Amino acid sequence: TLGAGLFLSTNNGSSWTAVNNGIPYPYITVGSIVSDGTNIFAGTSYGLYKSINNGTNWSLVPGTINMHSSNGSHVVVNGSTIFVGVWGSGMYRSTNNGNSWTTVNSGLTDLHVNTVLLNGSDIYVGTEGGGIFRSTNNGNNWTAVNNGLSNYYIYALIASGSNIFAGTFGGGVFRSSNGGGNWTAVNNGLTYLAFASFSIDGSNIFAGSFGGGIYVSTNNGDIWTEISNGLTNEDIRAISITGSDIFAGSEGGGVFKSENQGTSWI
Repeated sequence: TLGAGLFLSTNNGSSWTAVNNGIPYPYITVGSIVSDGTNIFAGTSYGLYKSINNGTNWSLVPGTINMHSSNGSHVVVNGSTIFVGVWGSGMYRSTNNGNSWTTVNSGLTDLHVNTVLLNGSDIYVGTEGGGIFRSTNNGNNWTAVNNGLSNYYIYALIASGSNIFAGTFGGGVFRSSNGGGNWTAVNNGLTYLAFASFSIDGSNIFAGSFGGGIYVSTNNGDIWTEISNGLTNEDIRAISITGSDIFAGSEGGGVFKSENQGTSWI
């Protein structure tokens, strides 16, 4: 959450319990949650925290207390390598499960990181005005990959097969089929052009917007259809799919669930 830490549901969202034991700040913002085996990492506004017991207890990962911003941080895990993107200070990397950290910003000309995507051996970073950067060597160097983008405010990235999708603030959705070499706007059916989140379920791509609800595409972004029936808050910052259910986290309106692929929300 934005300001109240972490919550856990063990009954598919019917009820929630705060799970902040070990996080010493009463008003903490969580930018991302990533599970890796039995480890859960939470990128917070006061460093990177880790739980090895399903959120019952959390401990600060050594050396990460300075990796903070008011938005929390964005975490991806690739085996023993962990990347953390922080708004204002760029990218951090650990190659030993978080025991030590290195700043890896070579070539990253915009340090305001909004989202991070790990796709195979490549890493993509979406920034606040600098567009998208890609590293093909584990973060040692970054190169801007903005050819075709008309909007450089990138808030969401996701990979689907050979395609990568980028959600912008004001330019809608862009798609690349060559690893970010070129981007094409895919906004057919979109009535709102600011996007904060993606999720994929088979051939369905779900996109959550800043104030315009949720859209779905069944054909790799060629056409989008709005599916916001039942949403009382259409500012959607996160979408997650578990089994046949879709969960949508909103800015100020709590969590919504759909049991019918987004046809309706409760």
